[in-house]
Amino acid sequence: MHHCLNIVVERDAAPGCVLIRAAEPVAGLEPGSCRGPGRLCRALGLDTGDSGGYIFDRGLRLYLREGPPPAKVAVTPRIGIRQAAGRRLRFFDADSAEVSGPRGPRV
Repeated sequence: MHHCLNIVVERDAAPGCVLIRAAEPVAGLEPGSCRGPGRLCRALGLDTGDSGGYIFDRGLRLYLREGPPPAKVAVTPRIGIRQAAGRRLRFFDADSAEVSGPRGPRV
């Protein structure tokens, strides 16, 4: 199996996270190397040792920082699941070539 990058978005003991399925490659990473959850973690060298940190802590190997929003955000049903598969809970940069899976309509 593959490692996946999930970010917890709820308080302790409450279920809720966001699966990061892809990213724009920078700093010498090949195009397509960050497309899909498994490839993304391999390209960034992420594994379970990176779990549990505060994602805005600049002292971590991987952290989030503020940046410009995408010009167009697309919203589609989730992919790769069976339960609640029709729910429109998948958000992505509509103009990115690095989006994994089907693209669907823009909202």
